[in-house]
Amino acid sequence: MQQSKYEDRKEELSKALADVIESLRSSKNKSANLMSDEIGISKGAWLKLERGNIRSQFLTFCRIAEALDVSPPELLAMVYKQLPDNFSLLE
Repeated sequence: MQQSKYEDRKEELSKALADVIESLRSSKNKSANLMSDEIGISKGAWLKLERGNIRSQFLTFCRIAEALDVSPPELLAMVYKQLPDNFSLLE
């Protein structure tokens, strides 16, 4: 069975996200264990993200942005403008 263009694009986006996440983690000399602890997911889930093996809510976020005719970075910037300057999800 042939994949749809949409499925191909989802895979491409997941792979790009995985590559960026793994590259950033490595450049900051952080282990997968440390990253998973910091964001509150299992190490296995983190490693799946780095391999692009799980679909993240990031894909849904991108689809929402596109449906609203803005880019994902524009939508994210709009969201962050609504938050206090010192906002962080990390403790």
